Amino acid sequence: MPLLSHPPLPAADPETRERAVRTVVARRALEAAAPSIGPASLAGRLPELAGAGREARGDTEHDGLDDAEAHFRDLLEAGFLVAAADGTDEAELAALADLIAAAAGSRASRAAVRALLDELREGLERDGLERRLDSLAPRFGDFIAREEALGFASLVALADGNLGDPEALALLALARRLDYSRGEVEAVLSETAQALSRALTE
Repeated sequence: MPLLSHPPLPAADPETRERAVRTVVARRALEAAAPSIGPASLAGRLPELAGAGREARGDTEHDGLDDAEAHFRDLLEAGFLVAAADGTDEAELAALADLIAAAAGSRASRAAVRALLDELREGLERDGLERRLDSLAPRFGDFIAREEALGFASLVALADGNLGDPEALALLALARRLDYSRGEVEAVLSETAQALSRALTE
């Protein structure tokens, strides 16, 4: 039995998956930009990656980066740490770079994303998953930023159609640091899987 459950995803080739991820990011960004009624609720919000930004956090990890660049990098690290939980060989890293570049649209080229992922892999190998998550999670300082991080990490984890136990454990570890329960993680995964399935079959 899997650690985290979600609706099954249809089979698709890498190009179709990239297109579906791009579609889901664009649609969720539009939903997030719409006026909300009542209290904020967890819905797997995703940022408009082409213009995501947050207030400065005062850390030294992002010296020289503006708020949007720092937030973009943090989101990528959240997705990378979950996707890399079971290890990444060169082919997997290249595929992940393609996927994230597709999600980012014009925000970053595949080459730029791949260079960043190489840097993030070095940090993961140096510090280990727990320390990287401990460093990363506090940078998502408000409800929307935390939800964007969980939503993006969930999307990256599901994008290849299979959420293995190591990825599920990493996603739960990230969620715990963002103050989300297992049930809330599964709700986000379910919504993300449904959105991906719709995009994959259009």
